[in-house]
Amino acid sequence: MLMMASSAAGKKLPLFMVGKSKKPECFHLCGDTPPMAYLHQANAWFDRDVTLHWNNAVLWPWHLEHHGNVTCLLLLDNCPAHANLDKNKLLSKLVILFFPTNCTSFLQPADMVMIACLKVGYKANMLRRLLAICDDDSLYQEALEAGQRARRGCRGLDYCGKVHLLDAMEICLAIWNKDDTYAMEDSIRRCWRKAGLLSITEEADLENDIGRASVRQKDKVISHADCMELCNLFTQLQCKVNNFDMLPPALEDCYLSEQQCTNYEFMKIITNWVDIEDDIHVVEDDVLKAIVDLEQEYTTTTPLLPSFDDFAATMYVDEEPQSLPNVSWMECIAACDTIKQFLSGKNMEKELIQFETFQHKIRVKRIDAATSQLSIKSFFQPKMT
Repeated sequence: MLMMASSAAGKKLPLFMVGKSKKPECFHLCGDTPPMAYLHQANAWFDRDVTLHWNNAVLWPWHLEHHGNVTCLLLLDNCPAHANLDKNKLLSKLVILFFPTNCTSFLQPADMVMIACLKVGYKANMLRRLLAICDDDSLYQEALEAGQRARRGCRGLDYCGKVHLLDAMEICLAIWNKDDTYAMEDSIRRCWRKAGLLSITEEADLENDIGRASVRQKDKVISHADCMELCNLFTQLQCKVNNFDMLPPALEDCYLSEQQCTNYEFMKIITNWVDIEDDIHVVEDDVLKAIVDLEQEYTTTTPLLPSFDDFAATMYVDEEPQSLPNVSWMECIAACDTIKQFLSGKNMEKELIQFETFQHKIRVKRIDAATSQLSIKSFFQPKMT
């Protein structure tokens, strides 16, 4: 998970990454000193401890360097990792304010364009690095041979392998540390203006500096120009890889499909690929796996809650059952949210974890697992043996 933040003046804070491994193998390639701040957590999630670490080890040092020992105002959304932080571990000159509930998507500057631009830049740079190797036959063969000799966990993009943490860090830093297409300071300032978080004086100063042009409201979909850039890069890679006798390890057990598709379908595939991490089914799978891991950590001999799979309506019905009113899915989920708020407010973390598992299974029952959306998998098909 990647943490990005910026100031209203368009200045970018150092990136911060959370991973599962305490010491990933790929870090040996950089002398065990990763190029950006890194912290490991069992499920690569942001929790309260991670948030406190970011506040004290990333945000405050940057603030001291750029603004001195003065009060810092931090705006955060209402996710559980940001709530109920230990005030004894927070700096006295750090003031935290939260966005109103259910308003993050149109009040948070990062949601205006910054996240979308970083995603596009990441995908584009990844394809460029892979294409740069595949475009030269001798370089491609050298990369494959070197990859076979490299230690496990270090066979990344330089060997036409799958992206590892160090690759991801380097790509993100190459984008974030430049005042360029995907992370321009002027664009960041426009995002703050679009979110309506600037005072009248600040908006006037911004207009004098960079004009009135602004970003589109809630622009989370990549632009036509960005989409065409990714399409062109992917087409070049597709044409090159189809001529290889041996596929790059990054594409092992599959081949680039030779089937034809319309330009609209191609652009739809690329758009979905950029935002694949936000796909509801991907999110549900990741959340379920993380919750299961957490639940196993706190497993007791006597479960605090009954298993949803074993639940039967007759378990809690008296001999003369009374008719109950019909409850909609939305009412059920809203009731679950209320219970979660209660458990969180009482600091009942173990009970909250098990109840989240229960609630997630309710959501899974509601969501249709089938999806007809095009995805990047349309380009990758299993090999026929």
